[in-house]
Amino acid sequence: MNSPLIHVQHLHLHLPTPAVGPVDFGKLDLSQASNKAQVSRPRFELSPDGSYVTDHKTGIQWATDTTDYMSYAKAEKYVADLKLGGLSGWGIASLEQRETIIDRTRFNPAMPAPFKGERYEWTCTPYLPLGNNEEGQPRALWQVSGCGGSVGSGPRVNDSGVVRPCRLVPRPGQ
Repeated sequence: MNSPLIHVQHLHLHLPTPAVGPVDFGKLDLSQASNKAQVSRPRFELSPDGSYVTDHKTGIQWATDTTDYMSYAKAEKYVADLKLGGLSGWGIASLEQRETIIDRTRFNPAMPAPFKGERYEWTCTPYLPLGNNEEGQPRALWQVSGCGGSVGSGPRVNDSGVVRPCRLVPRPGQ
């Protein structure tokens, strides 16, 4: 039987080919295998300049802090032009993405360190009960409170939200 081969410095592991689905390499505990190989890392890693955090669980990079209040249209323009930590390709998170960094055991902020911010943050997820405007855009979008982790909605035309830019971490070969 052929097995996938993983190289971790000088350690070679032969893993059985799974019968169903891929091997979840995120759950392998190799901490006893070699004191030279770095096999685990924290979920959240602060960038060298402190401007963003990489979430190794979701593959999303997040700005450490939020912007000032702005309308959703201004938020879209802001992230499109943003260079943070020398990186481009920033956007506005969906409600589902933004909820991945909520920690409801914390308050003000309801996120783990080193995240900052306690205001309502825009998401790109439409708040469907209010429908669309004449241009076909959602009248309101979901927002997430950085203070308590609650969700609400904000009209896209008001300066009622702040932005926590995010971007997907490029995978090797992308």
